[in-house]
Amino acid sequence: MPINKIVFCKTSIFNALLIIYGMIFFTLPSGISFLPLVLLLFSFYYLIKQRHTLIFEADERRIYFVLALYFIGALASLLINQDALANLDEPTKFLFTILLIMVIARHRFDIHFFWLFILFATLSNVVYVVWLGGDFYQPGFNRLSSDLISNPLYFGNLSLLFGFLSLSGLIWTQDKNSQHKKLWIILFLLGFVGGVYLSIMSGTRGGWVAIPFVSYFVLYHYAKAIQKTKLLNFGFVLSFLLIGFMFFLVETPFKERLMLISKDIEIYLTLNESYTSSGLRLEMWKVGMATFLESPIFGAGVNGYAAAVTEVIQQGKVIEELGTFHQLHNQFIQELAFKGVVGLVSLVLLFGVFMRFFIKRLNSKCYQIKSLAVAGALTCMLYLFFFLSITMFHLNKTTLPFLIIVALTVGQILYKENAQRSR
Repeated sequence: MPINKIVFCKTSIFNALLIIYGMIFFTLPSGISFLPLVLLLFSFYYLIKQRHTLIFEADERRIYFVLALYFIGALASLLINQDALANLDEPTKFLFTILLIMVIARHRFDIHFFWLFILFATLSNVVYVVWLGGDFYQPGFNRLSSDLISNPLYFGNLSLLFGFLSLSGLIWTQDKNSQHKKLWIILFLLGFVGGVYLSIMSGTRGGWVAIPFVSYFVLYHYAKAIQKTKLLNFGFVLSFLLIGFMFFLVETPFKERLMLISKDIEIYLTLNESYTSSGLRLEMWKVGMATFLESPIFGAGVNGYAAAVTEVIQQGKVIEELGTFHQLHNQFIQELAFKGVVGLVSLVLLFGVFMRFFIKRLNSKCYQIKSLAVAGALTCMLYLFFFLSITMFHLNKTTLPFLIIVALTVGQILYKENAQRSR
């Protein structure tokens, strides 16, 4: 078969996989795992076949290094603290992501199929949840979630992520090769509104902090593309004034959830009661930091932290409900408690290298590369905000979305840059 037909066939298969992945991402059990699993299986065949011809650029090597380092840090902590091997499930995915990026960086897919994947995932999530009624966490609790992601914290964060990914697609519409520009813009805006709506209705307060910052980041780069940055700045000032006016004068669920934070903290500080949502988090963080200080280099591991929680409960220092939580509602503190300085440093390096990679491409004259860089950067930014109130890297359904988005964006940026150099 001629080489051009083989390339066309591979591209068509990749495009089709992205469409399928978008449709099942939020709507089928294990739908999130579909594309990573397919690409991982293909990567074994491809890398064995092409092992003598692989050449890695400096940026690519840095990314592989930090992904491997995150796994190594988790492995070292596990061996030293004698934790169960099952605790390596999520860190192992970071190792496999190296293979995914290697494959994606050497195979082309049509970029509009990437944006179709984002739109299908976002809009199908809205339709699916609204159709099912969206009350799966605690019936009558009035916090939106789905039957596949029942915890409203994770559901709200992932919905917000895909809403903003839809918004970043506006930048790609400025590419001279994009067709049906007005239709794409309408769909991207619908995806953004739908994702933010699901996040707000989920009552997930942690992600809301990110909304003004990430909104400005995405829209600033879109405004630069259409050369209207002054209008954007004026619009944001006006928006903040309007939001402030509505917050103080209008009663909304959004305002109610935000006001609960100050009330919870007041109860915790004045009455020393930790039964509230914020109070429990503060107690977890105290125990987590105490655990870290006892084992600062490699942490105390999962078992060590659990033993520390059991001890403070038995001493009557905290309420028993604290023992029902298996994660610390803060990724940074959990890295310190479970893996020590090694874990935190590997996490910081991971995000630092990814952000450096994307930031270098934000001013690219190619809108395809620029839009992918914005999508990758906002994914990192949102996860850093999510980390402040929830642990995201301990479940398959919250780890894989990060890894597949950065794999697709990094991989295709590398592919397109290599194609430009080859011309």
